[in-house]
Amino acid sequence: MPVRAEWQECRESAREDGLVPALTLLGRALSPGALPRGPGGHAVVPRALLEENAAQRAEAAPHVPAPLLGEETGLAVLAPPAGGAQEPPLPEAWRTGLVWLRLGASEALRDACVAYLAGRESEGTALLMKQMVKGTLAEVLIEHLEIEGALGEGPGGDAVRRLQEQITRTDRTILRLLGAHGFTGDGPGRDAYVSELLADVYATAGDAREETP
Repeated sequence: MPVRAEWQECRESAREDGLVPALTLLGRALSPGALPRGPGGHAVVPRALLEENAAQRAEAAPHVPAPLLGEETGLAVLAPPAGGAQEPPLPEAWRTGLVWLRLGASEALRDACVAYLAGRESEGTALLMKQMVKGTLAEVLIEHLEIEGALGEGPGGDAVRRLQEQITRTDRTILRLLGAHGFTGDGPGRDAYVSELLADVYATAGDAREETP
């Protein structure tokens, strides 16, 4: 399966512009008119797309399941449609595109971490220069390169699930480097939370979630 231009564009947008613009690109490219719903019937929808699609807006009211996903994020979570109709299987192109998007968001989180640690000092030395910090960031970079390599091969099925889990683990590693700053309501942890929420909402019914310490 060749790498689609839309996937790479979504990755670059997530890294440079943010997760919501990238998700908007993905939705317009791969599911014009209505974003796919996960197997549980939920959908994570950029509010811009919700406004563009009157039918989707009427189909289900926005439902926010967690305080970290407020209106300022530019996203709405749609509850399952009334009647409990079973959702069709997610297109493989969407599932793979979402991994590309999350990789870009994870790279943006790494960039933010490097910038933050470069400006913080301990005992007269930037935290970025601490050996343990440099070692952890090197491991994060290797994880990102591994994910990129796997995506270039056109993964599907279980490989997509494993890549989603790998991104989640990597994001949590970066957040630990950021300490309390990574978990403030308006800090970088919010985007990591939204990224993980996307993986959860669009996990296929057979996906077994791996517990990540």
